[in-house]
Amino acid sequence: MKFLLLACVVVSCFILSWSQLVPSPPEAALSDASKNCMVKENVDSEAVFGFKSGKIRPEDVSAVFKCFVRCVVEAKGYMKDGELLEENVVKAAENITSVEQVRKIISNCKVHKGSNVCETSFNIYMCISSELK
Repeated sequence: MKFLLLACVVVSCFILSWSQLVPSPPEAALSDASKNCMVKENVDSEAVFGFKSGKIRPEDVSAVFKCFVRCVVEAKGYMKDGELLEENVVKAAENITSVEQVRKIISNCKVHKGSNVCETSFNIYMCISSELK
């Protein structure tokens, strides 16, 4: 009986220590727009953090995730109905690079249309993100 009790304590301690080594994604790190869009588009935080960390590649995201990205970029005022709101993007990115460079990036990226508004928003987001790195 003592052995069984000891085994249960050891297993419980192992599970507790393992859960502390592998923390859940920090929800506080997400913007309000992201949190709201996660609910609206039914996307979980694992998908968001997997994408942000590179564990989920852009070519592997679902149509639902692309709609999540659309929701976020629209909530932040960067796009509306699949169209870039160029001046808002310039204003947001002007601290990252020059205005001229941002305008060039916008010009190069706004042509990346998809088969629907969600895909277009995702394609343009990916293009601008990669160009700003």
